[in-house]
Amino acid sequence: MIKKYPNIADYNSASDRSTSESEVALVNDGTGIKIHGVNVQVTEPQKGDIAYLDAARELKYILHDTYNAITFDPNSDVIGVVGEVIDGYADIIALDAYNISAKYADVYQWKVTNSAAGSGTLSLKHNADDAITYELTWTGVTATEEGKQALAQEIQLVLTNNANANWSCYYDADEEAVIMQLDNYTTAGFAVSCTGLTFTAFMDEVPVDSGTTKMRNGKFSSYPSWNHLRTAEWAGTNGTMTDDSEPTGAYPDTAIMSRATFDASINMKGKYGTYEEYCKATLPMYPRFDKGPLKYHFVGAEYTKEYGAIKYHKRDDAPGAKTGDKYKAMARVLSYQPTVKAGHSLPAYCIASAGNWHMADALELHMLLKDMNTTSANTTVANYDVVNRNLAAIGTRIHLAADFWSVVRISAAYAWNFVGYGMFHDYYFYPSYRALPLLTVKI
Repeated sequence: MIKKYPNIADYNSASDRSTSESEVALVNDGTGIKIHGVNVQVTEPQKGDIAYLDAARELKYILHDTYNAITFDPNSDVIGVVGEVIDGYADIIALDAYNISAKYADVYQWKVTNSAAGSGTLSLKHNADDAITYELTWTGVTATEEGKQALAQEIQLVLTNNANANWSCYYDADEEAVIMQLDNYTTAGFAVSCTGLTFTAFMDEVPVDSGTTKMRNGKFSSYPSWNHLRTAEWAGTNGTMTDDSEPTGAYPDTAIMSRATFDASINMKGKYGTYEEYCKATLPMYPRFDKGPLKYHFVGAEYTKEYGAIKYHKRDDAPGAKTGDKYKAMARVLSYQPTVKAGHSLPAYCIASAGNWHMADALELHMLLKDMNTTSANTTVANYDVVNRNLAAIGTRIHLAADFWSVVRISAAYAWNFVGYGMFHDYYFYPSYRALPLLTVKI
């Protein structure tokens, strides 16, 4: 017997669907025939399909909306959901992706150079605190290795004598450089200076050429939307733009109308119809990916491996040792592997083992998140987008009000992140934002 449902929402939320056998249903809102199966296996995954490892630790897929935990093979382990299929590759979002967060950079570093022995006032501004000063005399000159070692010891001695627990200085043999390091890096407003010494930011920056992206309405903005539904949710209340013209970006709040202002705008309401369509105009223009944070195309895996492996010397490390993860978020993702059932394992050859996951660049992250609809007002799982419906089936979801790191930076001090207002943003490295583990596999 073919079951009938008036619309897709009723079909998705129906309580009379079997959990043990396949069924065929007719959805009368134009959706048509729906085949309902249980843990249906597919060989070519599509968006929303559930990824799992079988008993042999081979990667397999279950068709979206057919997963049933009770009848799922106990010898297998779910590892995530296909977030997008791009150019023959599937991007798998990790099962516990929403729970992984870290600072972009655990510390902030400068390389110290000089040309002569001397003395001066060392000024240190720790986070937002007032600057403190120490009188410093040095004999070490950075033209030689011995001089670099001496300078590092002389600066560190001043810090030690003044019981300064926020800063450290050491000679890094790998870099052949004196490193001044802000160890306690938790807010903005930091600075270091001393007459006679030069401090050059050492954060391996990969800046973008432009901070602006062309939006769908043709305007350029430093803050385009990454998800227009979340932008509409935030700006609907917080937007304060009053000019009866196109939005110039989702942030600051003066760059977009509130919902009430939009409803009163004959011009904008006549053009876009709904507030959500108006907010959609702040999404990046396709296929314009040559400027701003979207300039770098699918470099997440490369950058995660490169920068996630960089270590730094922690205050309590033995001399010459480096055990800290300099780029914490990428290191966290690089070491990530999914949790499997008791008695199961992830051998080194397994595609899902540590070292194979990565953090996305801005373009990849935008492709994954732009069509999600899990705003705070949408709490019904059956109404979720296909990715979040199936993430919910395995125990999680992506909250659009969260902040997400991308691997791409704009300067030595700022990285591009997806702020919870629904727009791209560049910000300091210190906040603990979401670091979304992704596994890219060829189909």
